[in-house]
Amino acid sequence: MVLGITELKIKNLTIFPLEYPKRKAISINNSTAEMDYFESILEPTITMKIDLFNSYSLFNEIPIRGGEKVEIELQVNSNTWIKDTPESFKLEGDNAMYVYKVSDVSTSNARELLTIHLISKEYFMNEQSKCLKKYQSNNINVHVKDILKNVLQTKKDYDKNIEDTSNSYCFYGGNRKPFHVLQWLAPKSVSASPGVKGQSGKGQQAQGKGTAGFLFYENKDGFHYRSIDELVSGLGNKK
Repeated sequence: MVLGITELKIKNLTIFPLEYPKRKAISINNSTAEMDYFESILEPTITMKIDLFNSYSLFNEIPIRGGEKVEIELQVNSNTWIKDTPESFKLEGDNAMYVYKVSDVSTSNARELLTIHLISKEYFMNEQSKCLKKYQSNNINVHVKDILKNVLQTKKDYDKNIEDTSNSYCFYGGNRKPFHVLQWLAPKSVSASPGVKGQSGKGQQAQGKGTAGFLFYENKDGFHYRSIDELVSGLGNKK
Protein backbone atom coordinates (compact mmCIF):
# COMPACT_ATOMS: atom_id res chain seq x y z
CA MET A 1 0.00 0.00 0.00
CA VAL A 2 1.35 3.42 -0.98
CA LEU A 3 -0.11 6.64 0.36
CA GLY A 4 0.73 10.16 -0.80
CA ILE A 5 1.93 12.80 1.63
CA THR A 6 -1.45 14.57 1.44
CA GLU A 7 -3.10 11.41 2.80
CA LEU A 8 -0.85 11.15 5.85
CA LYS A 9 -0.33 13.20 8.96
CA ILE A 10 2.64 12.62 11.26
CA LYS A 11 1.26 12.57 14.81
CA ASN A 12 4.44 11.34 16.46
CA LEU A 13 7.95 10.76 15.17
CA THR A 14 10.40 10.76 18.06
CA ILE A 15 14.03 9.67 18.41
CA PHE A 16 15.21 8.44 21.80
CA PRO A 17 18.99 8.81 22.29
CA LEU A 18 20.98 5.90 23.68
CA GLU A 19 21.43 7.88 26.93
CA TYR A 20 17.66 8.37 27.39
CA PRO A 21 16.29 9.55 29.84
CA LYS A 22 19.54 11.33 30.79
CA ARG A 23 19.44 12.93 27.36
CA LYS A 24 15.97 13.99 26.24
CA ALA A 25 14.08 12.54 23.27
CA ILE A 26 13.66 14.76 20.21
CA SER A 27 10.62 15.10 17.94
CA ILE A 28 11.40 15.09 14.22
CA ASN A 29 7.80 15.61 13.08
CA ASN A 30 8.67 18.83 11.27
CA SER A 31 12.02 17.63 9.95
CA THR A 32 10.75 14.73 7.86
CA ALA A 33 10.99 15.24 4.11
CA GLU A 34 10.26 11.68 2.97
CA MET A 35 9.47 8.32 4.56
CA ASP A 36 9.54 4.81 3.09
CA TYR A 37 8.21 1.70 4.85
CA PHE A 38 9.04 -1.83 3.67
CA GLU A 39 7.65 -5.23 4.60
CA SER A 40 7.96 -8.45 2.61
CA ILE A 41 6.89 -12.06 3.06
CA LEU A 42 10.46 -12.95 2.05
CA GLU A 43 12.13 -10.93 4.82
CA PRO A 44 12.23 -11.67 8.57
CA THR A 45 12.00 -8.00 9.62
CA ILE A 46 10.37 -4.77 8.50
CA THR A 47 12.53 -1.77 7.59
CA MET A 48 12.09 1.96 7.10
CA LYS A 49 13.99 4.86 5.60
CA ILE A 50 13.42 8.48 6.65
CA ASP A 51 14.94 11.52 4.92
CA LEU A 52 15.41 14.43 7.32
CA PHE A 53 15.88 18.12 6.60
CA ASN A 54 16.97 20.38 9.47
CA SER A 55 18.11 23.92 10.09
CA TYR A 56 20.34 22.64 12.94
CA SER A 57 22.68 19.69 13.43
CA LEU A 58 20.36 16.90 14.57
CA PHE A 59 23.07 14.35 13.76
CA ASN A 60 25.34 15.80 16.45
CA GLU A 61 22.67 16.99 18.89
CA ILE A 62 21.29 13.53 19.71
CA PRO A 63 23.81 12.21 18.41
CA ILE A 64 22.57 9.54 15.97
CA ARG A 65 25.10 6.72 15.73
CA GLY A 66 22.97 3.56 15.58
CA GLY A 67 20.73 1.71 18.04
CA GLU A 68 18.49 4.69 18.86
CA LYS A 69 14.81 3.90 19.38
CA VAL A 70 12.29 5.64 17.08
CA GLU A 71 8.57 5.73 17.85
CA ILE A 72 6.16 6.44 15.01
CA GLU A 73 2.47 7.24 14.73
CA LEU A 74 0.89 8.24 11.44
CA GLN A 75 -2.72 9.22 10.87
CA VAL A 76 -4.40 8.44 7.57
CA ASN A 77 -6.74 11.02 6.10
CA SER A 78 -10.29 9.73 6.65
CA ASN A 79 -11.21 10.98 3.16
CA THR A 80 -8.65 8.78 1.42
CA TRP A 81 -10.03 6.77 -1.50
CA ILE A 82 -8.28 3.56 -0.38
CA LYS A 83 -10.76 1.16 1.23
CA ASP A 84 -10.07 -0.71 4.48
CA THR A 85 -7.19 1.61 5.37
CA PRO A 86 -6.62 1.88 9.15
CA GLU A 87 -7.02 5.38 10.55
CA SER A 88 -3.66 5.23 12.33
CA PHE A 89 -0.37 3.43 11.86
CA LYS A 90 1.68 2.93 15.01
CA LEU A 91 5.14 1.54 15.67
CA GLU A 92 5.56 2.27 19.37
CA GLY A 93 6.59 0.49 22.56
CA ASP A 94 7.71 -3.08 21.80
CA ASN A 95 6.97 -2.45 18.12
CA ALA A 96 9.19 0.63 17.85
CA MET A 97 11.91 0.80 15.20
CA TYR A 98 15.65 1.24 15.76
CA VAL A 99 18.36 3.08 13.82
CA TYR A 100 20.88 0.74 12.22
CA LYS A 101 22.52 3.13 9.77
CA VAL A 102 22.82 6.83 8.91
CA SER A 103 23.67 7.83 5.35
CA ASP A 104 23.89 10.80 2.97
CA VAL A 105 24.78 13.33 5.67
CA SER A 106 25.22 16.74 4.10
CA THR A 107 25.61 20.14 5.77
CA SER A 108 25.70 23.47 3.96
CA ASN A 109 24.39 27.00 4.49
CA ALA A 110 23.08 26.23 7.99
CA ARG A 111 21.12 23.24 6.65
CA GLU A 112 21.51 19.56 7.33
CA LEU A 113 20.28 16.67 5.19
CA LEU A 114 20.55 13.05 6.27
CA THR A 115 18.84 9.68 5.90
CA ILE A 116 18.22 7.36 8.83
CA HIS A 117 17.64 3.67 8.17
CA LEU A 118 15.43 1.83 10.66
CA ILE A 119 14.89 -1.82 11.42
CA SER A 120 13.09 -3.96 14.00
CA LYS A 121 14.76 -4.47 17.38
CA GLU A 122 14.82 -8.21 16.68
CA TYR A 123 17.40 -7.61 13.95
CA PHE A 124 19.93 -6.71 16.64
CA MET A 125 18.70 -9.48 18.96
CA ASN A 126 19.14 -12.01 16.15
CA GLU A 127 22.77 -10.97 15.67
CA GLN A 128 23.47 -11.58 19.36
CA SER A 129 21.59 -14.90 19.74
CA LYS A 130 22.30 -18.51 18.80
CA CYS A 131 20.20 -21.68 18.71
CA LEU A 132 22.37 -24.02 20.77
CA LYS A 133 20.26 -26.91 22.02
CA LYS A 134 18.89 -30.07 20.47
CA TYR A 135 15.23 -29.63 19.53
CA GLN A 136 13.49 -32.91 20.28
CA SER A 137 10.93 -34.37 17.88
CA ASN A 138 7.87 -32.10 17.95
CA ASN A 139 5.60 -30.27 15.53
CA ILE A 140 7.61 -27.61 13.71
CA ASN A 141 5.22 -24.83 14.77
CA VAL A 142 6.12 -25.67 18.40
CA HIS A 143 9.83 -25.22 17.57
CA VAL A 144 9.07 -21.88 15.89
CA LYS A 145 7.31 -20.54 18.99
CA ASP A 146 10.11 -21.86 21.22
CA ILE A 147 12.77 -20.03 19.22
CA LEU A 148 10.82 -16.76 19.09
CA LYS A 149 10.13 -16.85 22.83
CA ASN A 150 13.28 -18.31 24.34
CA VAL A 151 16.06 -17.53 21.86
CA LEU A 152 15.01 -14.34 20.07
CA GLN A 153 13.06 -13.28 23.18
CA THR A 154 10.72 -11.05 21.23
CA LYS A 155 7.88 -9.32 23.03
CA LYS A 156 5.94 -8.78 19.83
CA ASP A 157 2.76 -10.66 19.01
CA TYR A 158 3.26 -13.93 17.18
CA ASP A 159 1.25 -16.72 18.82
CA LYS A 160 -1.89 -16.36 16.71
CA ASN A 161 0.19 -15.85 13.55
CA ILE A 162 2.01 -19.20 13.72
CA GLU A 163 0.16 -21.70 11.56
CA ASP A 164 -0.04 -25.30 12.80
CA THR A 165 2.08 -27.89 11.04
CA SER A 166 1.22 -31.58 10.68
CA ASN A 167 4.78 -32.90 10.66
CA SER A 168 7.25 -33.22 13.52
CA TYR A 169 10.98 -32.66 13.30
CA CYS A 170 14.11 -33.19 15.41
CA PHE A 171 17.26 -31.15 14.85
CA TYR A 172 20.27 -29.49 16.46
CA GLY A 173 20.43 -25.70 16.62
CA GLY A 174 24.01 -25.93 15.40
CA ASN A 175 25.02 -22.56 16.86
CA ARG A 176 22.99 -20.83 14.15
CA LYS A 177 21.12 -17.54 14.41
CA PRO A 178 17.34 -17.67 15.07
CA PHE A 179 16.27 -16.14 11.75
CA HIS A 180 18.47 -18.58 9.85
CA VAL A 181 16.93 -21.58 11.64
CA LEU A 182 13.35 -20.32 11.20
CA GLN A 183 13.82 -19.80 7.47
CA TRP A 184 15.62 -23.15 7.20
CA LEU A 185 12.63 -24.90 8.79
CA ALA A 186 10.12 -23.25 6.44
CA PRO A 187 10.48 -25.59 3.39
CA LYS A 188 10.36 -28.62 5.69
CA SER A 189 6.98 -27.66 7.15
CA VAL A 190 3.69 -29.26 6.10
CA SER A 191 0.45 -27.44 6.83
CA ALA A 192 -2.10 -29.05 9.15
CA SER A 193 -4.90 -27.89 6.82
CA PRO A 194 -6.58 -30.50 4.56
CA GLY A 195 -4.65 -31.70 1.51
CA VAL A 196 -1.81 -33.95 0.41
CA LYS A 197 0.58 -34.66 3.28
CA GLY A 198 3.97 -36.26 3.62
CA GLN A 199 7.69 -35.72 3.45
CA SER A 200 10.26 -36.46 0.77
CA GLY A 201 13.76 -37.38 1.86
CA LYS A 202 15.11 -37.92 5.33
CA GLY A 203 17.00 -36.00 7.99
CA GLN A 204 18.17 -32.48 7.22
CA GLN A 205 17.45 -32.94 3.49
CA ALA A 206 13.74 -33.62 4.08
CA GLN A 207 11.28 -31.43 2.21
CA GLY A 208 7.54 -31.01 2.65
CA LYS A 209 5.51 -33.10 0.17
CA GLY A 210 2.24 -31.87 -1.27
CA THR A 211 2.89 -28.33 -0.05
CA ALA A 212 4.68 -25.23 -1.26
CA GLY A 213 6.28 -24.82 2.16
CA PHE A 214 6.07 -22.02 4.71
CA LEU A 215 7.30 -18.45 4.99
CA PHE A 216 8.64 -16.68 8.06
CA TYR A 217 8.23 -12.91 7.96
CA GLU A 218 7.31 -9.82 9.95
CA ASN A 219 4.75 -7.11 9.32
CA LYS A 220 3.48 -4.38 11.59
CA ASP A 221 1.23 -6.89 13.38
CA GLY A 222 4.17 -9.06 14.48
CA PHE A 223 5.91 -12.23 13.31
CA HIS A 224 4.22 -14.78 11.04
CA TYR A 225 4.93 -18.40 10.11
CA ARG A 226 2.43 -19.23 7.41
CA SER A 227 2.07 -21.80 4.64
CA ILE A 228 2.24 -20.48 1.09
CA ASP A 229 -0.82 -22.59 0.31
CA GLU A 230 -2.87 -20.77 2.94
CA LEU A 231 -1.60 -17.34 1.90
CA VAL A 232 -2.48 -17.98 -1.75
CA SER A 233 -5.82 -19.51 -0.81
CA GLY A 234 -6.65 -16.47 1.29
CA LEU A 235 -5.95 -14.16 -1.64
CA GLY A 236 -8.11 -16.29 -3.90
CA ASN A 237 -11.05 -16.07 -1.51
CA LYS A 238 -11.06 -12.28 -1.47
CA LYS A 239 -13.80 -10.65 -3.46
